[in-house]
Amino acid sequence: MAYLHFNTMALETGVTMAGTDWSAYRAHQVVWQFFGDHADRDRDFLYRFDLVRGEPFFSALSVRPPRNMAGIWDLRSTPFDLPELEAGLSFPFALRAHPTRSRSLGSAARGQRFDLIRTHDPQDATSLEETCAMWLLDQANRHGFRCDPESLRVAACRLATFRRKGRWLTLGMVDFAGALTVTDPAAFTTAMVNGIGRGKSFGCGLLLVGPYATLAPSESGALVSIPAPC
Repeated sequence: MAYLHFNTMALETGVTMAGTDWSAYRAHQVVWQFFGDHADRDRDFLYRFDLVRGEPFFSALSVRPPRNMAGIWDLRSTPFDLPELEAGLSFPFALRAHPTRSRSLGSAARGQRFDLIRTHDPQDATSLEETCAMWLLDQANRHGFRCDPESLRVAACRLATFRRKGRWLTLGMVDFAGALTVTDPAAFTTAMVNGIGRGKSFGCGLLLVGPYATLAPSESGALVSIPAPC
């Protein structure tokens, strides 16, 4: 079993950051204030950033407890051991992801990776939400779980554009929610610890399950039911 910390970081009562431009890179910079204890530290945590009533809220899974360097945060950290899971167990889940696929280019040994949201054609017969849902179903098969097709929801497909180290970056993000069933306990545990998909440096990949799934507020836009088999 892996020993981890589940953490939430919200502003202390009476503190506000209303009006702050919370780009994906700004959130990235702030979360590293909690975990960056030295300049050469590799990322050993997953996180998610949300605005709750206009104020920042971070959820994070880490191997080390975070530090409250600024002193303005209500930081709550709970150490726990990942339980021994069994196939057939079901949980509610929430996931913010950066969906990508690899496309082969002729005889190249490795294909070029492309962003499903950024490259989606509005004229495509398959909607953007359905495209993202199919990506998740493929990820589920790889990571030891299946989704309940009656509860799977896709919301807030959007492009996050931000400036980092002098250049502009654009990242497609989407929020998933629903119920899942564990099919391969070992693969599922690895997915919980290591995350799903790319974009983890900018708040994607953290799989929230069970009671932690309720911490994820839905972004703007209605949740969309995807009638796809899992």
